[in-house]
Amino acid sequence: MDNIYVAIKSQRSQNDLLRSNRQNPVVDHLASLFSLSHEEARLYTLIFASVLEDGVCKFEHMKREFMIDDEEHVPLLKSIDRLEKRALLTIKRDGGRFARINRLTPVMQIDDTVLNWVIFGIDNLAEIDFSDIYAVTEAVIDLMEKKQEGTLTQSRFFNEFERLMSKLDRKEPFYECFRGFPTQEQMVVFICIMEYLERNSGESAIRIAENIYEKLAYKSQFVSKILKEELKIFKHDIVRLDESPVLFDTTTQVELTEASISMLFGTTVTKQKKFQSRFTRHLKHETLHKSLFLPDDLVRTLQQFENAVTPQRFAKVREMLKESRLAAGFVALFYGQPGTGKTASVYELAYRTGRDVLQVDLAAIQSKWVGQSEKNTRAIFNEYRRAKEEMEQEPILLFNEADGLLSRRFDVRDSVVQMHNTMQNIILEELENFNGICIATTNLTQNLDNAFARRFLYKLEFPKPVPAQRKAIWHARLPELPGNTINRISRYNLSGGEIENVVKKYRLEEILNDRKPSLAELEEWCAMERCYNKPENYKIGFVNKDMA
Repeated sequence: MDNIYVAIKSQRSQNDLLRSNRQNPVVDHLASLFSLSHEEARLYTLIFASVLEDGVCKFEHMKREFMIDDEEHVPLLKSIDRLEKRALLTIKRDGGRFARINRLTPVMQIDDTVLNWVIFGIDNLAEIDFSDIYAVTEAVIDLMEKKQEGTLTQSRFFNEFERLMSKLDRKEPFYECFRGFPTQEQMVVFICIMEYLERNSGESAIRIAENIYEKLAYKSQFVSKILKEELKIFKHDIVRLDESPVLFDTTTQVELTEASISMLFGTTVTKQKKFQSRFTRHLKHETLHKSLFLPDDLVRTLQQFENAVTPQRFAKVREMLKESRLAAGFVALFYGQPGTGKTASVYELAYRTGRDVLQVDLAAIQSKWVGQSEKNTRAIFNEYRRAKEEMEQEPILLFNEADGLLSRRFDVRDSVVQMHNTMQNIILEELENFNGICIATTNLTQNLDNAFARRFLYKLEFPKPVPAQRKAIWHARLPELPGNTINRISRYNLSGGEIENVVKKYRLEEILNDRKPSLAELEEWCAMERCYNKPENYKIGFVNKDMA
């Protein structure tokens, strides 16, 4: 047939196409091409013509245009169902791919694989270089996108994927990552390849299952197999879970192993991917420089801590501790009143040693779902272990403002207390054999659980600054102030954080009102900071006995 495109479109005007038994070359061509009965071929010809004309074929329009009566209605719908099962058309879902299909008034589409084959005689796979893993991955992405859009049925998606895989160049090293594995597991490998090329750490178990299956039962079963590492691709070291799996934690990610990356891309470079934090806040060390004003004895202890964890000495110190049968991790507690420099000291330590910080937000890991908070707590340490492997320098794990988490455990009275105790037990277990650098900061120590106290190698108190230190802080923050003003406001017994608040008010006044605040205003702000933390009443603007 010289111009099949024109020939098929012309069938739209054949009003008796569905009922006529006379010979029709277009109908005969499609019947032969797809092994259809003449009844199915006539219907398919009409659907094909409508798709070429309008982009879709609406059954409601077809009924009106060809005057389909009630007796013809159901047999035609059954034929449409058979054509869909043959993957020769797809029925459009209203509201996305998870919405229900309206089978009484279907809206039909034909995917471009079929269109290209019928109209141009072109196989979509003909132009793919099957010796190039990047070209093959692009073809798989295209199939998955069509499935997500609903233009490719589940069965056709599997058929096209299997047809694609049958054409892989078996001489290429990357073929070993797919050889002998079931179709679904080959799909998992490609999903992990996509994430690797996007510089992501991996893909979650539930998202992988959603990319492959539509039915909930199949998805649930496949997620379970992933989390239990029952797939062959785990056993053959093609993929791995990015952290120790917690059963039915569908956020657990699957990623390529170093061995499979080498086979796929001919490289062993695994540092290309950027570490992705999920349960902690990743702070880069170069952004954490802080100016500190601390007592000399505390500075000396911090210096000792810093010397032990510098990249040049850390490995040696840790090895010596192991030889002495001592815990090789460095776990410290920084405690003191708010604003005394605890967190800032952690940041400065990170900056000086070139180590990033993984900061734990305790509120973020707590969940209303039963058992999820405990899983998230375990996941923090799993994430730290993964970070140690993927970062150039081992990071510092920081539990900031961990007062509630380090407090004494309670007798179990309800599920909330039980959750709290379980989270504490997980942290105690992890810290017992911790092999890294962990620092916790807290404002309160009187309620510190004894089991935590003995696990901290360093327990450093951060006192409120004495007058000389306060003077140094004021001078560093507001160097333009005259000496007598600094002497005056240094008499207020403020912490470094409280001084910082006053400095911000000073700078805001300069920016918003284009003027420098007076000494009286500075003293008023200092007194307000003191009032906030004291039960007594203060005379704003005057120095009193509580200033020093």
